[in-house]
Amino acid sequence: MYSFDFFINAVRYALDKSNYNLFLKVKQYKVLESLVLGRDTFAVLPTGYRKSVVFHLLPFIFDFFNAKGGDIRETSIVLVLTPLNALIEDQMACLRRNGIEADVLNTNNVKHINPDNQDDGMDDEAGNNELESPCKIILEGNAKLVFAHPEAVISSRKGRKVLLSDVFQQRVVACVIDEGHLIDEWGFEFRPDFGKLSQLGSIFPSAPFLVLTATAPLHIRETIVKSLLLYKPVFVVANLDRPNIYIRKEKRIWSNGSNSYNALLLPIAKDLKNSLREYPLTLIYLPLKWCGYAFKLFMDEIGEKSYFPQSEKNPENCLFAQFHAPQTERMKHEIMKQLTGKNEDRVVRVVFATIAIEIGVNIHDIRHSKEFPDTSCNDDEDVPELIPVRNVSDGQRQRIRDQLIAYRSQLGTKRFGGIDISTGVTVELIDSIVLRCHTIKSAEDLFAGFEVWDIKYAHAIFKIIGDVCAS
Repeated sequence: MYSFDFFINAVRYALDKSNYNLFLKVKQYKVLESLVLGRDTFAVLPTGYRKSVVFHLLPFIFDFFNAKGGDIRETSIVLVLTPLNALIEDQMACLRRNGIEADVLNTNNVKHINPDNQDDGMDDEAGNNELESPCKIILEGNAKLVFAHPEAVISSRKGRKVLLSDVFQQRVVACVIDEGHLIDEWGFEFRPDFGKLSQLGSIFPSAPFLVLTATAPLHIRETIVKSLLLYKPVFVVANLDRPNIYIRKEKRIWSNGSNSYNALLLPIAKDLKNSLREYPLTLIYLPLKWCGYAFKLFMDEIGEKSYFPQSEKNPENCLFAQFHAPQTERMKHEIMKQLTGKNEDRVVRVVFATIAIEIGVNIHDIRHSKEFPDTSCNDDEDVPELIPVRNVSDGQRQRIRDQLIAYRSQLGTKRFGGIDISTGVTVELIDSIVLRCHTIKSAEDLFAGFEVWDIKYAHAIFKIIGDVCAS
């Protein structure tokens, strides 16, 4: 049994080695103490509590505890399971700044996960997620923290091989599950490997689990404990009340189309046009279909003033932006760099976002967060049956697809920011239209039934369908 002074010295050593100049909060100490005692730990700590500092310090604390004869060997590894690439990139940037060795176990499939579309589930057959060749730093055990998506360690044979290697079996001291509430939200249908993370307890029987989240009421905690098979876990729960945050709920006009969103978005666009870079940082959560519509609406309303400075019409100089899975990696990186940077260096003031941005990313100075859910389909209403209005042969479907792909390419020569981002006419949209083209009665029907952002695109697409079917 260690003394209290020994534990404090271990924390001081970890702070020095990780280049953190800060004072830990009481709950952070409690979490660290529980883990070094080998206890599974469930920490519910508010946003901004610096939860990640806990697992950044953890390998150094275990190094201190495992020292023999005063000789501290830096051998401990902490495995961190996290849901999104944006979170990993944010963590890696922080660790690089602090000089902490870390790396990522990547799988090919994880890169294409779309958190905006929860029908895109993962195939849970072992081996279907191909692991990219791990870096030497990981294989030799020189990374203090190893980040991975669950798919990289559950469904990947190569990932399992890394975890079962002598280096990992001897050096992994804890398994951290960041944003642990997603085990309950995602771990049964959307990304089933979240529901199988209890297997890590068999792979590393001596390494305690640490579950971190800012949102887990009692019933969710119970579900997660059962899913992970945690043994007599220690719960560390802080007061989640944030006196500087309040929630206001307003009714919006009901509409199946753009009128409802116009009523919500235009006042914000007008205020942004007047305030420009003085406008408070605002996140607007929208269904994916409406993110591009909102971007175009703001561009039309604000015009030349959309950029700062106005002479440099580059994406990074735009006062508003989109953040969602189809967005290019370069643009997502640029937006995250601005959002996580200093306010005085930030150009973007309004971001139209989906769930892809909301999980765990440390964004400073947010003053407004607005959520505009899609009300175009009521779950209590019957979905009308799709009735064929024309016969379409396989050959005609192929010609429709070819012509729609050509039409999409023409849009790319006229649009700023890439075809997908600026128009919403994606290859996936084209394929879904081709699949159901025999049921589309009009351009208006197409606009209402598919994620088409502008009625003029719907008219052009419907004309192509009509011309091919008439020939």
